[in-house]
Amino acid sequence: MRSNWSHLTGTRSGQGLVVRVAAFAALLCCESARAASGQAAVPPPPRPADSGPSLQNTMQFVEAKLNEQGKVSTLHTMHDSLTSKDWGPFKYVWEVSEAAFDPQSCQMTWREIHTWPSLQWGAWDSRLSLSLREVSRLEVLALQDQLNRQSAKGGHPETVSAVSPEVSVMTIYMSRDKSVRNQGHKTEGESGKNEPVDSDDHFDSVEIHFAEDEVAQRTAKALVHAVELCGGGNKDPF
Repeated sequence: MRSNWSHLTGTRSGQGLVVRVAAFAALLCCESARAASGQAAVPPPPRPADSGPSLQNTMQFVEAKLNEQGKVSTLHTMHDSLTSKDWGPFKYVWEVSEAAFDPQSCQMTWREIHTWPSLQWGAWDSRLSLSLREVSRLEVLALQDQLNRQSAKGGHPETVSAVSPEVSVMTIYMSRDKSVRNQGHKTEGESGKNEPVDSDDHFDSVEIHFAEDEVAQRTAKALVHAVELCGGGNKDPF
């Protein structure tokens, strides 16, 4: 629906138009007199400084929150609502360390060690890096909600996950054609058939796990502010 802005213009009647013309003529008269007397026009006031913490202080906060939490662990069980079949529990452990930020390039780096039960690879030791200028958006979600949403999207809403204790997941989504670099070292899983392997992968999103939702929310809020200061964010018009 088209918005009606006519109430802001003062032109709804001929009388309003006459008042506007008279006021404009008086303004021209004053400006002409000022120019004739040599008086310079008053410059506009300076723009206020950007609000909020600086980029350096913001990323120091993010680094501290990532580096200080230590290991985050939980147990994951799954239940099939149609067949009553159960799986698990499965133990997951994440540990983030060595988080660092370069204010000149807006580059963020960190290390994550992730262990979980797997026949192929039991642990990943990853060195991750991304540019905040290339981040599109962030999302914080409970791990249990995230797992159930993934099951539903995969066509299996009957597979219901439960996570205890609850873990919050901050997902960083990159802009189109941009990626997170993951230089990883994989070690063998439960089968014992695989030799350690080094990998260099690129992903369009990355997850960071938190034991406390409040810390996840505060870290995400700070990171969004840093992304904006670096010139990143979603540039789509809609």
